[in-house]
Amino acid sequence: MSLLLIRHGSAGDPYRWVGEDVDRPLDARGAAQAGRLNDLVSALFADRPPTRVLSSRAVRCLQTVGPLCARLGIRPEVVDHLFEGASRNTTTLIRDLAADPETSPVVLCSHSDVIYDVVRDLVSGGLVDGVHDVSAGGLGVAVAEMVVRSGVGAHLARIADHRTLFGEGPSRVVVAVDPERLTEVLAIAETAEVPTIRLGLATGARFIVKGLLDVTVDEVVAAYTGRLPEALGVGTTNR
Repeated sequence: MSLLLIRHGSAGDPYRWVGEDVDRPLDARGAAQAGRLNDLVSALFADRPPTRVLSSRAVRCLQTVGPLCARLGIRPEVVDHLFEGASRNTTTLIRDLAADPETSPVVLCSHSDVIYDVVRDLVSGGLVDGVHDVSAGGLGVAVAEMVVRSGVGAHLARIADHRTLFGEGPSRVVVAVDPERLTEVLAIAETAEVPTIRLGLATGARFIVKGLLDVTVDEVVAAYTGRLPEALGVGTTNR
């Protein structure tokens, strides 16, 4: 069975929200992310669409999977074990789903606990050389920032199009792993039922996305320290 575990989309500043946190909705950016999630799932499971969508009871989670459920013609199943702060229960739920002989994919929308816990274990165990969350600017910007900070190029070969490269779907991280530790890292992710995709290699002095992009590391550094932060509306300009 394929399980796609996602975090809800952007939901504004919780400290400025007046009311119960469970009722906090997606903001405009989060609503756009929900639409892109629909596109992403459609692309990932074009031949075998999900038959179940499980969600935390939080409004922001239900809204994140709303467009997807509408397209699939199914209702989201509200599951208490997916609510914020229930990492152990969420992990148990995922293990139970993985053991089910049903072959259709299942989408689960929760909070950041499970994925962050796995990444923390990888970092604390010294199993990864670099970690970056996927947020503003999507996968393309995440890898570009890793290239800038490490000075090492990247060759990515499994990116279908610009939408995939720059899409801001929630709850994803990029990790750089020594090839000798790769099997161990993949085993840890599999045990936690966290999906993984091998994107390519960290090597050389160029940032290459097959069929989409080919620039030098120096060009990436110049763009990042100059115009990229301004374009994204963020303040990071140092290396």
